[in-house]
Amino acid sequence: MNCIAGSGMEEALKKLLQLQREIFEKDVWKKRQTVASYYKYIIEEAKELEQAVLNNDAEELKEELGDLLWNILVLSHLAEKEGLFNLKDVLGHVHQKMIERHPHIINTKNPYELTEEKWNVIKQRQKERKQARQKIHIIKPVHIIKSEEGHKKNSQLPTYEEALGLFDEYHVPKRIQAHCEKVSELAWHLAQKIQQNGIPVDVELTRIGALLHDWMKAATLHSPDQTKEWGYAFTDQELKMWKQLREQFSGKDEEQIGAELLQNMYPSISQFLLNKRKALKTPFAERAWEVKIVHYADWRVQGTTIVPLAQRMEYIFQKYKKKIIDDGTSPEILAQTELKAEQEICAAAGISPEDLEQG
Repeated sequence: MNCIAGSGMEEALKKLLQLQREIFEKDVWKKRQTVASYYKYIIEEAKELEQAVLNNDAEELKEELGDLLWNILVLSHLAEKEGLFNLKDVLGHVHQKMIERHPHIINTKNPYELTEEKWNVIKQRQKERKQARQKIHIIKPVHIIKSEEGHKKNSQLPTYEEALGLFDEYHVPKRIQAHCEKVSELAWHLAQKIQQNGIPVDVELTRIGALLHDWMKAATLHSPDQTKEWGYAFTDQELKMWKQLREQFSGKDEEQIGAELLQNMYPSISQFLLNKRKALKTPFAERAWEVKIVHYADWRVQGTTIVPLAQRMEYIFQKYKKKIIDDGTSPEILAQTELKAEQEICAAAGISPEDLEQG
């Protein structure tokens, strides 16, 4: 340990740990990461490390070893956040493991050569302990279990973390993302309540469908200046992406664009977006519960605030009156339909519309 301290490695590691924690406490995307969503990056770094070795490139090897170390620190940090273990546990485990694997060197006055037979005995003992641990039932919070079960049933759905990754990949304006996250939160709450009351609802499809319901909204703006009404201005990356999407999907609405982008990778969500697109033209009784819930949640969230349905409708009718009329519906009839839908959804969830504002 004196050698480590004397060489400055202890201080260097301390500084790196402080940097890692600061970044993961302040960066919005990184704060959302979990072990399950982040582990793939360490696999990518391991492959790049292999290439550096094959290239016999010392500088590249140094860089990739650093990247690998960084990801080990990150995953240990995320595991600590999830209450699994921390970096000290990782170091303690590997320390003990290496002691057990080297009895011919550690804790002996006379080092000797380890035979293959003894080595295999040590390896088998450690393997048996690992297998025993894997048989232990790990208790998880109920909401995590339900989310995992829902995703297993929906193999064509992205996980919540993967869906959030789409926002980053397509440089979706943060204002739009924040709205989508709030709608998803409300829709997920309603879907769980309705399911608990015995009505069959695909909770995970509702949650992810709500998250992605408006993710391509920016691509429908005719001009970047339209974001000024939100008090928002495009970043350079967002502006570049907006131009690309406008050119590629000219004349299409947000659900059509989103559905086309997702149809190969996530066909279930792609179809859901197309179904939601037809919601206003589909009699309420004929809509799937998932579409009903997401549509209603969207009509209750103004920006990132849950507001009374009447207030939200006033804004929608003012902004989209021409489109509503062009679609063959009058605002008055639509308002009656939406208010009736609210009564049915809240009754199914066993709550009042006002309860949602308080939540």
